Amino acid sequence: MDQPLKERRQAARFGQSVVSSIKAVLRPGLIVSLVDLSTGGARVQGSRPLRPGSQVHLLLEVEARLFGIGARVLRCSVAALDSSSGVQYWGALQFERCCRIW
Repeated sequence: MDQPLKERRQAARFGQSVVSSIKAVLRPGLIVSLVDLSTGGARVQGSRPLRPGSQVHLLLEVEARLFGIGARVLRCSVAALDSSSGVQYWGALQFERCCRIW
């Protein structure tokens, strides 16, 4: 029988209007797009795969202010295949500490 998916979210997500206004970079320079953002983590989309279990540093630019936070990659999957932009990946990140950007 089909089992319902377990809800993994532990924190409420920021609204899409907030998420779309934030620029994000995974150090040392991989520009990513934010898909989801909460105080506990983020889902990002980028052109390179992320290794689950690895530590990363995420830089967020919010209203001309920079915030940096360490995170652990929980999982990574192919988000899209496109003939012009190639493979795009989704990465789920768990922040090392609660991220308060406002």
